[in-house]
Amino acid sequence: MPNDSAVAVLDRFYAAEAEYVAAGGRELETSLVQVNAVRAGLVTEFRTYYWDPAAVSALFD
Repeated sequence: MPNDSAVAVLDRFYAAEAEYVAAGGRELETSLVQVNAVRAGLVTEFRTYYWDPAAVSALFD
């Protein structure tokens, strides 16, 4: 992100297969950091880094 401003966002992420959670389906809650490039007041790029990327990947398998 050369010559851009960068903003870091710390957040929590929750995802679930809503129709299956009540029946023991998959769900995930984890932390993430998102680094946003900002130019002229607009986000031009974002990169998300999950605390547990393997768990996020497994949720969507």
